[in-house]
Amino acid sequence: MSQDVNYAIKLAHACAPYNLKWIEECLPPQQYEGYRELKRSAPAGMMVTSGEHHGTLQSFRTLSETGIDIMQPDVGWCGGLTTLVEIAAIAKARGQLVVPHGSSVYSHHAVITFTNTPFSEF
Repeated sequence: MSQDVNYAIKLAHACAPYNLKWIEECLPPQQYEGYRELKRSAPAGMMVTSGEHHGTLQSFRTLSETGIDIMQPDVGWCGGLTTLVEIAAIAKARGQLVVPHGSSVYSHHAVITFTNTPFSEF
C-alpha cells in the first residue's frame, strides 16, 4: 500500500510473467488518480483491486469511478452490512466485482446474495 503509481505499474509488469490474477491495495487509499492510471497501465488480464482501507460510502463511490476491477470493502470498517450492500450495488452498476476484505461471518451472509462476488476471502 505504500508504493507510488510508477512503482506499482513497474511491479505489475514485473509480475506479468507469473500470470497474477490481480494486484491488490498497492497504493494509499485516497490515490484515486493513481488507481485510475494503474488500471489503464496494468498488463492485460491483470485486475486491479482496492478498498479494504476505505471507510465511507462516498470513498467507494469515488473509487468505483477509477475503473478498478474489484472493490474490497471491510464490513467492519466501511460502515456495516447496510453500507456493504450499497457498495456492492455501486460496483454492480459499473460492472465491477466485490470481494470483501477479511470476510467474516457478517460479510459471508451478504456475499452469498451478491451476483458480482465470485468468492469470499477467508
